[in-house]
Amino acid sequence: PEHSLSSPLAEIPRLGVEPLGAFLFKQADLRRESFQLAESSAGYWGRRSMFFTASKPIMVAEFFNPGRKLNRLLMKIAGTEVSGMSIF
Repeated sequence: PEHSLSSPLAEIPRLGVEPLGAFLFKQADLRRESFQLAESSAGYWGRRSMFFTASKPIMVAEFFNPGRKLNRLLMKIAGTEVSGMSIF
């Protein structure tokens, strides 16, 4: 959100080649909510999580190429081993 730009998050557009994760995890007051996981109908896995620094939110979402090893890992993270289960 725009109001997040009045915090350290205002630096994000100027990161250049610095990874977003490296920037976020340098924030002393960083707080992260739990992951939300989902699988698209095409087999792509995604995850998102809300971060807060200086009480300002930023949502980070990632999508991964389909792959059997990744699917097993995500199921394990989600606490289930059920094959083909979608997690939302």
